[in-house]
Amino acid sequence: MLEIILNFLILISFTFILNFFFTKKNFCLDIQKSSYHKKLVGIKSVPLTGGTIIIFTILFLTNISTNIKIFLTLFFFIGFFSDLLILNSARYKFLFQSIVIFSLIFIVDIQIVETRVLLIDKLINFKIFNYLFLFICLLIIANGTN
Repeated sequence: MLEIILNFLILISFTFILNFFFTKKNFCLDIQKSSYHKKLVGIKSVPLTGGTIIIFTILFLTNISTNIKIFLTLFFFIGFFSDLLILNSARYKFLFQSIVIFSLIFIVDIQIVETRVLLIDKLINFKIFNYLFLFICLLIIANGTN
């Protein structure tokens, strides 16, 4: 329980420091001119620190596989460059996400074992369908959250 409280305090402190630093240095602030709906929110720019906090948590406060951490870091950089408008083409973003997910599936050897949907369970017994189905599912999740 003490470890959870300590991690929470570390994250809260890190969030405040990062928000202060990003705002002070005008770094990674939400660019309101990039789309019409952002102009409706307000005048003050918001620092885009959410992804940084999440990747910090994953890298330093969890015990997951190093391979998974590497691929999550790659997803972070795709989103980060997209936020900075360096990667502003949806096609390139989709292509990079596809390459990362495809690599993740084959390097880590992720497979779906069971879905409890009879038809899909019969189809995922075929390795190519299993990989394709997993690829599409992960791509939808990655594209939706990035």
